[in-house]
Amino acid sequence: MFKWCEIKAACAVVLVLILAANPAFAADISVSQAWMRATIGAGGNSAAYMTIANAGSAADVLTGVTTPVAGMADVHQTVEDNGMMKMEAVPKLEIPAGGSVSLSPGGYHVMVMQVGKKLTAGDTVPMTLTFERAGAVDIDVPVVPLGASGPG
Repeated sequence: MFKWCEIKAACAVVLVLILAANPAFAADISVSQAWMRATIGAGGNSAAYMTIANAGSAADVLTGVTTPVAGMADVHQTVEDNGMMKMEAVPKLEIPAGGSVSLSPGGYHVMVMQVGKKLTAGDTVPMTLTFERAGAVDIDVPVVPLGASGPG
């Protein structure tokens, strides 16, 4: 018969093996300087910006974004195409091990589309970022005035 301490030790070993197989965790991913602009009214679009850092020893990949205030939220990138600036969806965004990626105006950003209500400065928008390794990371994104160029 197994003794209780042997069972606990075996469980601890299994847990360590599981954690070693998945080196990036939600604790490895941090989000700072998040912000998004207010909207003119319901049904419109906005964009969210932030810096995503990965303190883990392996790269992680942002695979999706959701928010209850919008019908859709996707990572986009602003690119130049034959002298014209356009936005295109980015299905996956790699966050390098020990590094970070900035989502900022004119570059990567989260397009928040089909906003269900008017967002005004001072509101906070809940958002879930989904990563391949870290899983779901919940953040609160402050809403700044419509013409703002940053979080301050």
